[in-house]
Amino acid sequence: MSKHLLLNDTSAYHRGCAKVIETFTFDDSIPTNTPFSEDYNYSQYSTVTLNGEGTMHHDRPNAIKFLDALRRFQQAGCETYITNSVWDSMSNKWDDVLINCKSIKVRDVLSQRQLLSKHHISAEVAPDRSIIPDVPLENYTPIKVYQGQWFFEEPSTNFPKLNIFKQSWNEIVNRLRHCELLITGRHHEAYAAIKAKCNFIVLSGNTHKNEGIYLNAGIEPINNLKYIEDVLNGKYDKQFKTLHEYYGKF
Repeated sequence: MSKHLLLNDTSAYHRGCAKVIETFTFDDSIPTNTPFSEDYNYSQYSTVTLNGEGTMHHDRPNAIKFLDALRRFQQAGCETYITNSVWDSMSNKWDDVLINCKSIKVRDVLSQRQLLSKHHISAEVAPDRSIIPDVPLENYTPIKVYQGQWFFEEPSTNFPKLNIFKQSWNEIVNRLRHCELLITGRHHEAYAAIKAKCNFIVLSGNTHKNEGIYLNAGIEPINNLKYIEDVLNGKYDKQFKTLHEYYGKF
């Protein structure tokens, strides 16, 4: 009987990650911070999918762990996939792993370009999987601007707050359906705004993934708090129309 393993189960991190994991079908999963032992039974699975999310960057420990494990699964005869991934400033130590994957899907065009230019790997761009599930409509009091969670330390604002670590995905999406603008430092809060068709400013994080959200749609990143009034005054309506049309195709 074939068994499918999911690597990098991020569901315990926050509600956006949990929504991503809901979109996968698997028999077993390995959570983000779970170590591998050398005597792990790698041959018990026929297929293995690595959920890259924001993990595959700068040769960070979890990226090293999961790519090393993926190599062992390949050596054990498993069919392997990388999906829903960033790819930013990774070394060439795992080029053999990349070549031996059946498919690689990344969330942004910058990751796609790095894989091609640095590793000679062709990858498909597909938005973060959090936008796949339907979100039933719920009514909330209209709010002009919400502030989400910062990635790096930023000054707080007086806008009402959203928190993807505490509120459900459906609540956040529905609140943003009744909102003109979200400002955030979190990738998945920006995707909640996309799901809600709400305009958003997402600040730079520890990878290029936030800029990639805009660049996927062919528009320059709107990623600074100085743009708040311009967005509210309609200066970027054309760009956000293009962005929402792009993501609406998925």
